[in-house]
Amino acid sequence: MTIARVSVSDIRPDPKQPRSHFNEAALKTLSTSIKKVGQRQPITVRPLRVGAKVPYEIVDGERRWRACKLAGIQTIRVDVEDRDLSRHADQHLLSLTSNFMREGHTHSEISVAVQYQVEAAIEAGMSRGRAVQELVESIGKSEAWVYQYLQLQQLCSELQDM
Repeated sequence: MTIARVSVSDIRPDPKQPRSHFNEAALKTLSTSIKKVGQRQPITVRPLRVGAKVPYEIVDGERRWRACKLAGIQTIRVDVEDRDLSRHADQHLLSLTSNFMREGHTHSEISVAVQYQVEAAIEAGMSRGRAVQELVESIGKSEAWVYQYLQLQQLCSELQDM
């Protein structure tokens, strides 16, 4: 794969990709996060035939692409897939495995990560309230969500691992 920066207008979504519903609120949250901390992961695209109106089609990362567009970002980091994906079923399989093979974090892992971020901000001189607010803005979650995960750290370790 080749990593490049490509104009968002030079990329089109795959009309047959596995995900057919995009939650607008979740896209806005992702867009806010991308504005705050930048695009953390490139999307994967495949080149279309020479002379195509739009030169690239998304293989993986349509939510990130939509969020970047929503954020007003003009160029996006992409991995240009160099495997032959002229057979759409091959492209679809890559999209499918990218989406279905992901495993979310446990509540305990999220709680530890949230606490770490808040404590690091406090050590850097922020108040607890400001540290929580910065985290809220960076990850696009609510203040209540952050405080709920911070509360998990108050439980004994046996309960945290459930």
